[in-house]
Amino acid sequence: MKLYAYMATGKPVIVSDLGELTDVPALRQQQAAYFIPPDDPDALAAAILTLKQDPEMRRRLGENGRSFVLASRRWWHSALRIREIYDQRYGVNQHVAALSQGAPAGHLPGLTPVHLPAVEEPVFCRASL
Repeated sequence: MKLYAYMATGKPVIVSDLGELTDVPALRQQQAAYFIPPDDPDALAAAILTLKQDPEMRRRLGENGRSFVLASRRWWHSALRIREIYDQRYGVNQHVAALSQGAPAGHLPGLTPVHLPAVEEPVFCRASL
């Protein structure tokens, strides 16, 4: 999650693919990060120098990274993915199905919007468990 917080700032990030990050293909496709091989300090140094010397690349990677996070990795998206996993495991999927079909957020069965100060989007919680 920290990676997405860094990307959301609009600054370029350097990523080493250690096999833990499931978004590597999407990040590569959208050119949202600068990738280097794992355990390669020379590659890291070269990436830092490249970004230092190339303001256009810094801008592009920063913008693409921020766009990627805002489009698909906000807390709301994480909550939906967690809910989807939960629903698949326990067989309750009406909320995820409604969201995936584009139902307006205020019309989700069993979910009540809760507005928190300093939060851009409403947080939804179950009305009853």
